Amino acid sequence: MVHRPRRADGHRPPLPRLQNGVGPRRLLFGPTLLKTLMKIGIAGLIYIFLAHSAVLSKIMEDEISGLAVLQLPLGARLAGAVLAVLSVALVTFSYMLLIQRGSLMATTSLYPRRPIEENIGSLLDAAWPELTYSQGAKAPHQHGSTTAASPSAYSIQLLYVGRMAEDEGGDRVARSRFECAANPEGEGHIRSHWLTSGSPLAKNIVQIMVWEWVSVWLATLLILGTLCFNGFLTNNRNPDSFPRLTVMLIYLVAYMVHFCYVWIVCLRFFRDVFGGAAWSLLERARFVVAESLKLRSHSRGSLFRFRSIDKANENFVPTAFNAALGHPATSPSPTLGLSSNDLGKSDTATAEQDEGAAEFRDALAMIGSAQKTERATATAASALAVERVVANAIVMTGVTLSSGFASWTSSQFSQNSPNNTTTTQIGSLALLASLSLGAVAMFTSAMHLEILSSAFRNILSLKETKINGLAVDHYRKRPGGGSAYPLSDTQTGGPMKPLTFTMETVPLAEVGLGDFFGSSRSRGWKGLLGMALFGPGYAMLPQVGDHERKSAEVDFDFVARLRTGTVVLTTRATDRHAKNRDGSNVESINVCHIAEGGYGKEDC
Repeated sequence: MVHRPRRADGHRPPLPRLQNGVGPRRLLFGPTLLKTLMKIGIAGLIYIFLAHSAVLSKIMEDEISGLAVLQLPLGARLAGAVLAVLSVALVTFSYMLLIQRGSLMATTSLYPRRPIEENIGSLLDAAWPELTYSQGAKAPHQHGSTTAASPSAYSIQLLYVGRMAEDEGGDRVARSRFECAANPEGEGHIRSHWLTSGSPLAKNIVQIMVWEWVSVWLATLLILGTLCFNGFLTNNRNPDSFPRLTVMLIYLVAYMVHFCYVWIVCLRFFRDVFGGAAWSLLERARFVVAESLKLRSHSRGSLFRFRSIDKANENFVPTAFNAALGHPATSPSPTLGLSSNDLGKSDTATAEQDEGAAEFRDALAMIGSAQKTERATATAASALAVERVVANAIVMTGVTLSSGFASWTSSQFSQNSPNNTTTTQIGSLALLASLSLGAVAMFTSAMHLEILSSAFRNILSLKETKINGLAVDHYRKRPGGGSAYPLSDTQTGGPMKPLTFTMETVPLAEVGLGDFFGSSRSRGWKGLLGMALFGPGYAMLPQVGDHERKSAEVDFDFVARLRTGTVVLTTRATDRHAKNRDGSNVESINVCHIAEGGYGKEDC
């Protein structure tokens, strides 16, 4: 543990936080490397076209001089057959794996924990007040947290309304981060991934990840089979060897570009997924939304009207309720009624309220319809992308099969003629036609992937629109009085920002391939073999125990770093949260804020 000296005021400096997940893992496995590889592939494609003209002259000289090519040795033909069998076996095992475990992803998903933890920390650091404060008092800032990310800079704030042991009756109490100080009990449940509900869209994306990685092995077998079949490994080349190799290299470079692009889109997709997952976890953990300007007019212990965090699920029903601001002893009844400001209002004011409520309902209905449409678009595009990626894998397998067994069926004019002279099964034109189908499948899959990525981004954006109270503004297609943005902050004199990932007011954690490799729970040779053969998507394939919610991953701890310390979202019991008579937790997720320097003394 690194020692951090105390400042002059007695406090230690805040914990350093990585910006946007930048680190060695991001540099090695992030989108930047993939984009670089894609550019190298495009440059290689141009080089092949230019260099082929020089190769053609050498081929013509060999043909004119009567180049003699002997029959392929038995070892080379056996090697080609083995490569063909391996290619078929790999495709078969991939189908078996996805049939057995991929089908479970319609209801069960496994997500890497680190990006979700970082997103939770960004949201809570920005919008969870350190303390609830009295009317007219300035929000206290401790531990040097007077930055642009302080809660007053955002149009909404998040507070915790989970049950504590000291809460009386059925009233809810909204607490700030320091009012949630608690210590988890028992052994920690820090997993490498999070077990959550699945969806057809997530299932299709993981299938794409698996097939795209398998295609790398198929492409390797393809190029080895081509080298064997055309005599490059045994010095049995013929005039048709170089054209075939050129066609193959063009295809492989195109596949390299496609591979990098697919992973860039998949990482971008999961980047948005993990942002939405952070919002969903906070909703499950009993965090609620309060408008910042309205919150300042309420004193500690008074009732305040909170909104639930919206979910993108079409069956989710948003709720609003009253809760006391951090003072359980003075919490009045949550029964709603007209406030003193509502008494004596004219019929005109009441009519305006009814009109505004109707417009708000229309806005929510329009956003819900748009989310449903975008979800259907993304799911359909992902299904088409899976079909295209699988079709490309089958094309590679077919060409490898042809290369592996054509040398066994080729006819001979005479004993001294080249082995492949009269072979019509895999001539240059036939090879070009086959690989052209694979190229078409590759680039149409890229088009569908871009559609689904854009559609899911819109789903997350609409979700955050409702969370921030911007539904009416979105409905009107212009900024207006229906939301808290861009209202002016009277204390800072500047506009208040919405709390969103899509508008980039809160940093969204970057996602790299290392996050998926690191989330593999099987550390034995079987797990390593599975990751090597099927790639990062293998770590996200659930098992039957996960589907039945009987695995150890049902219990978890999410540990997010804040400037004031650490927040733990845990399924464990704590020394402050409420429990049922049988000793189980009242809440499904308990939230603990452990002040700076305190985390690590207990097993979290």
